[in-house]
Amino acid sequence: MEKARKLGVGIQSFLCTVGDFLNSYSGIAEIVKSADEQFGGLAYGTVALVVAVAVLKQQREESIERVLEELSHAFPRLNTLQELDPGPQLKQPIVSVFELSIIFYRETITYFTEPRRLLKAMSPSEIKMETVCKLRMTLLEVCKECEIFMLQKLENVASELRRIKLELQEMTIRLEAVSDTTGSIEIRGLDTNVRVQENQWRLRQDAESRAKSKALSELKGQMQLKNVEEQPILDVASSVKQVLTAGLSQRRRKTRGPLQQISKAMLMQDGNFLSWSEEKTLQCSFLLERTMGIAYQ
Repeated sequence: MEKARKLGVGIQSFLCTVGDFLNSYSGIAEIVKSADEQFGGLAYGTVALVVAVAVLKQQREESIERVLEELSHAFPRLNTLQELDPGPQLKQPIVSVFELSIIFYRETITYFTEPRRLLKAMSPSEIKMETVCKLRMTLLEVCKECEIFMLQKLENVASELRRIKLELQEMTIRLEAVSDTTGSIEIRGLDTNVRVQENQWRLRQDAESRAKSKALSELKGQMQLKNVEEQPILDVASSVKQVLTAGLSQRRRKTRGPLQQISKAMLMQDGNFLSWSEEKTLQCSFLLERTMGIAYQ
């Protein structure tokens, strides 16, 4: 009874070791299944047969168990490689690990199914040592290919970052050029506005000057003057205008009678006209007579 219990514990330990191996082995199986569905199914069938034979024979080989433990720890987490989309150079050694694992399981099945007399004549470690060595070498190759693969990925990322950095620099230069152009356009726009305002001011001055010249010319024509200075005429006209304006205002306030005719006495009431008339020049007298004549008309 004690012997049977120990044997059951041994079988349980062996099955736990096989389970750990399958967990680390599943990454390889998934990658290979993506390439060939039948290949992956064959591998799982072989592993299941190993477990079934070991249980039926109720035998425990410590050497086989040690190899399974070693492989379960040696297998990298190859299921992550499926997310990284491994290339052909990395898939090839992974497939080799897959094939060697199947060979290892078949050799284990053969060992358990051989007659008892042959088991005594050969050691399981000797049978599987060559396969285990190949597995170890292939796993080492997988690790190296993973390192190369990751270095290539890093180089691609670095190259992409350099390209993006260069594009950003070029974009910055273009934006600065656009900003300079916009500033120049704004400055030119301000200059244009200033020039437009100056031109408008000149046009107004020219228009006022032409209107003034026209009015003076008409006044000279009415007064029948030719060679008379401009300012005396403007002084007389201004005084007459003020007197007439005052007369119109008084008429509105008082009566509706006719506007009182303008006279020299009325003009003398204007300070500018009074100071101008005191010059007592012939020109002033002549202008006064002409102005009075126009006002009486």
